[in-house]
Amino acid sequence: MANILLELSEHDFDKIGALSMTEEDVTLPSWSIEHRPMTMKMNDVEAGGNVIVDGMIALGSSLPLLTFIDHTLPPFETSMDYMQHLVQQNIAHLHEQRNSIDDATDARRKFILRCRMEALVPYFTSTTNDSGPFKIFCDDFRLGNVLIDEITLEFTGVIDWEWTYAAPHQFLFSAPPWLILERPNSWTEDGESRYKENFAIFLQCLGEEEEKRQNQIPEDQRMSTLMRQSLDDGTFWFTQLIQAAFNFDEEILWRNLEKAVRERGLLELGVPSEEDVEKFVETKLMELDQYNQDLYLLVR
Repeated sequence: MANILLELSEHDFDKIGALSMTEEDVTLPSWSIEHRPMTMKMNDVEAGGNVIVDGMIALGSSLPLLTFIDHTLPPFETSMDYMQHLVQQNIAHLHEQRNSIDDATDARRKFILRCRMEALVPYFTSTTNDSGPFKIFCDDFRLGNVLIDEITLEFTGVIDWEWTYAAPHQFLFSAPPWLILERPNSWTEDGESRYKENFAIFLQCLGEEEEKRQNQIPEDQRMSTLMRQSLDDGTFWFTQLIQAAFNFDEEILWRNLEKAVRERGLLELGVPSEEDVEKFVETKLMELDQYNQDLYLLVR
């Protein structure tokens, strides 16, 4: 797995977006970035929440608005712009899914978390690679999608690359979440402890593979160094949150990010006014009530 990640890291792109094959030479095809990425997060929100969070274009100004989905919007030029865009997806999801809250307490918490996340983006987005190079990243890269020879136990391939795109450098260079079977949003204290044990082993393997390649990469730019750093400075948890759809509000993700936020003195950053919070809560409770009425009429 370490070798696969290192191979992916060798490919550079100048924009964040979907991979497009250039067919000028079929014997040696090249790849370019022409449009925005299609991500697992976008798919999950649309499939599970019936909300389109990217590419929705409105026609005209009269109500009701006519809309269509444009999958040819231009790619992103910087990591900062893309990270802000990902937070806006979570904000749009919360606002547009009528039953995206359980009650007033839930609505209040979700609204505040998104406001805070929007403000935290500049503090947890690497400025070193803000304008690239960007790296190949797959949302669904995990052990379950790796093929293994049952006799030699050697890795023979990786499948399910449909959620692959050129992404911010820190997506690929943050600690991998798949080192244990549970996803980070479902970790218990025991799961987190097991993850850290596996991570130490993985880092050792990764370091050994880096040495074999002899690429003369400075120590502070190596994948193993940046992955270790991502757990120490909160980048790992930030990256997990910003890629999350329905798991965005999970307590364990925020609890770990809060440690880094507290250490940097950013606990109050982005906290909205009480007036804005209560206005949102009132609106969402009305939407939830109407949703429940519509649902009752539909299923009775």
